[in-house]
Amino acid sequence: MGNKINPLIHRVSLFKNWKSKWFEVGNKFNCLLISDFLIRNDLNHLLDCSVLYDIYIERLEQYTLVTLLTSSKVKNLSSIYSILNKHLGINAYLVNNITLKDSEFSVYSIFSNLRLLISKRRNYRIYIKNLLSNFFFKNVSGIKIIISGRVNAIDIARKEVFLLGNISLSSIDSFFLFKNGSFKTKYGVIGIKIYISMINEKTI
Repeated sequence: MGNKINPLIHRVSLFKNWKSKWFEVGNKFNCLLISDFLIRNDLNHLLDCSVLYDIYIERLEQYTLVTLLTSSKVKNLSSIYSILNKHLGINAYLVNNITLKDSEFSVYSIFSNLRLLISKRRNYRIYIKNLLSNFFFKNVSGIKIIISGRVNAIDIARKEVFLLGNISLSSIDSFFLFKNGSFKTKYGVIGIKIYISMINEKTI
């Protein structure tokens, strides 16, 4: 189970929960799957990555519950409602905005900070160095950050790996905080993967 496999896929039943909860068969399954993708895509474009951490969609009998994990309370709710009206229908949903305590060790905040620094062509290595030098906190055994692409407009794309501590992807009972994503720059697409290995901890 290497770096090319999402470490959360095989641990859903142990530590993680599904980001979409519903059951359908036949052609309607495809429609709902595409609808979830479009909702997440539109909301990610609307809200900044430093504000929006994650989106959970649960389709119940009477309505659809959309949960937004954010760093602060979302202010432009009217724009969010217009997106959901387009995909789910008027008054067919509920929005739950959960504000997470901002932490420099959160995989969401690490990803958004790196994305901001790389997009503005600032020295992201200093940020990672400071992060790794202070990463030994409660219930954490290791942290690994992988950045790939034409960072800072280099001629040939390359991959940089920053590792400190112990990261064991082969152990199925190990718990990970994991975040991966990509974003476009004028020089190409940059990809980021973040692994934080936890010790007997099952909450983000």
